[in-house]
Amino acid sequence: MQPYPTSWYRVADSTDLVHGQIRRMHYFGRDLIAYRTLAGEVRVADAHCPHLGADLGPGRIEGDEVVCPFHGWRFDATGSCVEIPYAKKIPGEAKLRSYQVAEFDGVVAVYYDELERNPDWSVPPMTGGEDERQWTPFARKVWQIRTHVQDIVENGPDVAHQVVVHNAVDIPEMEYEIDGVTIAGTMIGKYDFPGGPAGGVRVVGHFSNIGLGITNIRLTDHLDGVEISRQLQLCRTPIDGILVEASIAQRTKSLGDIGMADAMNEKIVQATWEDFEKDIPIWENKIYRSLPSRTEFNRGEKPAVLCQGEGAIVKFRNWSRQFYTDAECGV
Repeated sequence: MQPYPTSWYRVADSTDLVHGQIRRMHYFGRDLIAYRTLAGEVRVADAHCPHLGADLGPGRIEGDEVVCPFHGWRFDATGSCVEIPYAKKIPGEAKLRSYQVAEFDGVVAVYYDELERNPDWSVPPMTGGEDERQWTPFARKVWQIRTHVQDIVENGPDVAHQVVVHNAVDIPEMEYEIDGVTIAGTMIGKYDFPGGPAGGVRVVGHFSNIGLGITNIRLTDHLDGVEISRQLQLCRTPIDGILVEASIAQRTKSLGDIGMADAMNEKIVQATWEDFEKDIPIWENKIYRSLPSRTEFNRGEKPAVLCQGEGAIVKFRNWSRQFYTDAECGV
C-alpha cells in the first residue's frame, strides 16, 4: 500500500500558528515548515532550502518571507526565492515545494498528492450556522499509531466489530451513499455504556468521510428522554511509512447550562478516547488482506474471507482506490 494516499490532511491546529514564527513538522515522510502571512493566511512548504539543504525551521520570518539561516536566501509565500544577498540572478530552480492549504473548524489541512497535482475538491466545514455559545470548546487528543490511514477509516463500514470491541448491544444499522470523494450516511445503534441504563443508549450518528484524511460526525445520544448532541472530527495524517497521526476533536451542545455541558463533555470525550484506543492494538498487529476480486495484486497472500452482510467493506475499498496513484494499491 502506498503510505500517502491523495487527500486533505490535518497538520496543525489554527492556534499553533502565529505570524512571525515558523512551525517545524514531519508528515508524508518529509520535513515541513508552516507559518502565517501578514494577512493571516497559512503557508506550508518543504523545510529544506533548495540551495544546499539547510533546515529552514531555525530561520526567521520577515514580512511574508522565510529567510534561510545558512546563506540568507529569501522565499516568498509561494515558495519562490526572491532574493539572494550576494547574487543578482536567481536560479529558476530556487523554489520550495509548497502545498495547498485549507483552514476550517480550527484545523490547518494540506493537500498531499505524490504526483504534485492541485486539488479539485475541498473539505466542507463541520461547524457554522449555529450559535457557538451553545457548544463547549473542542477538546482534541492525538495519537501516533503504527498502521495505515485506510485501516482506520475502514472502521466505519466494518459495523460488525462494534459489538465485539465497542459495546454495541447489536450490530448497528448503517446506510451510506458515495458521492465522488465523499462517503456520507447514517449509523444507528444501541451501546451499553458503563453506568448507563439497562438495554443501552440509542445513538444516531450522521457521518461524512471526505477523502481518507478527515471524517466529520454528528451524534445524538438518546438517554432517559434526553437528547445529547455531539460533534466529532476524526483526522488521520501519515507521518511516514510506519506511523499515522490520528486525532479526535469533540464538543457537546449545552442543554441550557453551559457549566454542566463542560463537565458532561469532559466525561464524554474521555469515554470516546478510551473507546477509540481499544482499536489501536488491533490496527498495530493486523495484516492487510485484499479483496478476493483483487488477488492479482496480493503477491501470493490469501485474500480476505468475507461473509454475508459485509458488502459495505467492499464498497468502501472500491471507493478508496481513487486516492492511490499506483493501481496495485487500494486492494
